Amino acid sequence: MKQDGSIIDAIVLLRTREATDDAVRRAFVRGPSPRPSAGGTPATAASPTREIRQVVTLRELAARLQMDVSACRRYVLKQGYIPVRQRTASSSFQVALTFTAQQADDIYAMRHAEGYC
Repeated sequence: MKQDGSIIDAIVLLRTREATDDAVRRAFVRGPSPRPSAGGTPATAASPTREIRQVVTLRELAARLQMDVSACRRYVLKQGYIPVRQRTASSSFQVALTFTAQQADDIYAMRHAEGYC
């Protein structure tokens, strides 16, 4: 059976019980396969990589600073940091005010230098 990467081929493989994990994976692979370059060496497939950004929600930052959430928000805004609204798993995928991990560390260091925490 010819494998051209279509879903129908994968279904046929599953129904005939000839399927192996590799055969099913090959059937569901998207995009062009890597082709040899002009130099004769195989080219690497350009796969999009997701950059995983570490974010800290305002609620997590407030707990770390031992402050109320609204007081933490006012403190952070006075320091000149602008939070970004994002949906996070820790906020049950509701929109939350977030900071990068570097910003959160900077805010904590400023608060610690002032004698708190």
